Amino acid sequence: MKTLTAQSILVVCEANLNQVETPRGSNKSQANRFFYGIPGPWCAMWVSMIFSEASKGDSPLAYVNPAYQKGFCYVPDIVAWARKKGYLITNHAEILPADIVCFDFSGAKKIAQHVGIAASKVSNGKFLSYEGNTSSGDKGSQDDGDTSTKKYRTLGTASYVIRLPQIVQDGKASSPVVPPPPSFPKWPGRYYTLTSPETADNNIKVFQTQMLKRGWKTMPVTGKFDVTTYNLVKAFQKEKGLTADGVVGLHTWNAAWLTKVT
Repeated sequence: MKTLTAQSILVVCEANLNQVETPRGSNKSQANRFFYGIPGPWCAMWVSMIFSEASKGDSPLAYVNPAYQKGFCYVPDIVAWARKKGYLITNHAEILPADIVCFDFSGAKKIAQHVGIAASKVSNGKFLSYEGNTSSGDKGSQDDGDTSTKKYRTLGTASYVIRLPQIVQDGKASSPVVPPPPSFPKWPGRYYTLTSPETADNNIKVFQTQMLKRGWKTMPVTGKFDVTTYNLVKAFQKEKGLTADGVVGLHTWNAAWLTKVT
């Protein structure tokens, strides 16, 4: 299994912010689609998706739940797995970037009801965390929200901290300010796929143009999501280890700019 840098994990986290359920409140997200289409709360699926993308499919979280090659979808599963492996750290004040943090918002620090990825060390009793299936602000559900975001958490909410031996700290990841990925058009917040009648707008044309630049020579640049676009999107998703569903959402959109051309 390959070694990963903390920074490589955080860059993928940054690229997967603002992933919104469609429709809101439905627990239907890109993370659900990544994780075999399983419905329901998706914070664990989001963490699994991040490590899968950062490792290019050779995830250190593979088979956390023995039933799932892609990782885990139930937060207590990773606690049990990490305890067995000896990956739990006891001094939570020593949280490092890319540690996996389980949260208990009741304050009891005894349960694992939510999970995220630390984005910084602890400072003044707080640390930055990347999370899916939460709310962007302090209001709203913290463990069953409808978006992925980066937010400050107090040390008292951390019930378990998991440090994977495959993650190497590289100095750059210690800062709460994570360098953004290369500049590219932001995902428009809409899922595109084959419909009848065909969907047409400029965002589709932007995506098609980028795919053409990547070498997908038969990609039409019409601004219409036609059957050719649909089939090429599925082929691209399969190539990049994404769920090959023909839907251009946040993950596929970002991959068109962030992943290596092969």
